[in-house]
Amino acid sequence: MAENASDGVIAPLFYTALGGPVLGFLYKAVNTMDSMVGYKNEKYLYFGRAAARLDDLANFIPARISAFL
Repeated sequence: MAENASDGVIAPLFYTALGGPVLGFLYKAVNTMDSMVGYKNEKYLYFGRAAARLDDLANFIPARISAFL
């Protein structure tokens, strides 16, 4: 439940407040990319790893805000 709150509510609001709708949509694109290809698959190994790391980086601050709330 905490991860869904962070990924689905807190992080999009954080990035939308920080950079407007463009940054909010960019965050959701990164988050969706991690959900779709962020697992180990031989064909997309490096692409999936990059998506997962980028999502980890994007969620660093919003995850701490979620924990505080």
